[in-house]
Amino acid sequence: MMDRRAATAWVVVALSGCGGGGGGGESPAIGAAPPAPAPAPTPAPAPAPTPAPAPAPTPAPAPAPTPAPAPAPTPAPAPAPTPAPAPAPTPAPAPTPAPAPAAGLSANIALWGDSITVPVSPNLQAIVSGRTVFDGSGIAQTSQQVAARATSNAGTRSWIHVIWCGHNNFLLGGIDHVVSDISSIVSQLAPANGNRIVIVSMLNADRPAGLRGGSEYNTVMSINAQLQAAYPNFYLDARSALVARYNPAIAQDVIDHNNDVVPSSLRYDEIHFRQEGSSYAAQLIRDFIVAKGW
Repeated sequence: MMDRRAATAWVVVALSGCGGGGGGGESPAIGAAPPAPAPAPTPAPAPAPTPAPAPAPTPAPAPAPTPAPAPAPTPAPAPAPTPAPAPAPTPAPAPTPAPAPAAGLSANIALWGDSITVPVSPNLQAIVSGRTVFDGSGIAQTSQQVAARATSNAGTRSWIHVIWCGHNNFLLGGIDHVVSDISSIVSQLAPANGNRIVIVSMLNADRPAGLRGGSEYNTVMSINAQLQAAYPNFYLDARSALVARYNPAIAQDVIDHNNDVVPSSLRYDEIHFRQEGSSYAAQLIRDFIVAKGW
């Protein structure tokens, strides 16, 4: 399709061809084809569409802050150890009633000894009921002197006899006669009292010769072994029981225990009892008699 300018030009050309006469030139045929149309102008290219701006990248969400770790719980301090309660004082044992003795025999007790037995007698009296305790102690007496008094006392022949002597024989002489002196007491009193005899072991003193391994110590151990062998049913090993009653919280008691001697907490000098020692010795004698059923 031609545009307006091309059509107008063609009309002008056609009209000018029709007015010339007689000229020798041959008029162009009316039917000749019109000149080629001018090429249509190249349309300006449409501007490239402005690309839509790329969307801004969505920022990655900031990571949630890592919570600080909870502090480890502070352990509760270990409770201080509860101190062991102080041991309650041992109450005085209740008096033990005497059983009815056989006909002609007495439930009373005669305690024969030296200065060791002086405080034991009243403590023994305090823990027996229905009995009389005779104090046959002789201060600074040897086993021979004790035997003479025991066998000559007619008023106590039917009583239970407790014999605890020989400690003065180291200083006054006659240590070799302790066993024979005690045997004489037993042989003279046992038949009349129904063989109710208590022979208590000798004590070793807290002096160099009396400690474990010393000469006096070895002699005491030998005498006690002989008495136990001769009178196994009448023998009371009070020495071992007293040595074992040391207080481990007292340094001197521990030393005494290692030396195999009665602890200082039970005596006031090298061998004589304080109240704690004499009361415990009395309990040992009482318990022995009760266990025999006398």
